[in-house]
Amino acid sequence: VDLDAYSNAQTVDSGGRHSCVVDVNGELWCWGANNLGQLGLGSASASPQGQPQKVPGLADVRNVSLGDDFTCCVYGVDLRVKCWGGNNFGQLGLDSNVASQFSPGADAKLGVGLAAALIDRVGSAPVICGAAAVMIGIGTVLRLQLRRRAGL
Repeated sequence: VDLDAYSNAQTVDSGGRHSCVVDVNGELWCWGANNLGQLGLGSASASPQGQPQKVPGLADVRNVSLGDDFTCCVYGVDLRVKCWGGNNFGQLGLDSNVASQFSPGADAKLGVGLAAALIDRVGSAPVICGAAAVMIGIGTVLRLQLRRRAGL
């Protein structure tokens, strides 16, 4: 993908077989594999998207992090998190055992009063660091685990 056409890129990340970019307008654009809905376009597809596609239903995206077959983003002034794509290990942070979610839906369940300041991944699991020095892990590695880190 020629990112020269996307000179307004703020953040770029790549997962197992897909990539996304957040532009200066807070819009999220993704391309690549979409077999489990990881592009957030509303459906899954066996054919990869060769060009960036705008993820509908999102505004004011601040950051994005991709796993092997899922995508998570931090958005809004209150720093909420949405995840979509494959959910075979609960990595989307939903109160559901759905196999996949094809578009950004409900916010990930971070706990009362927690806002995400940073989002990244360890292996195939997203790690969300909250503004109150709380690390929230979702998925295989840190399944819905919450812990306070001293000295942060």
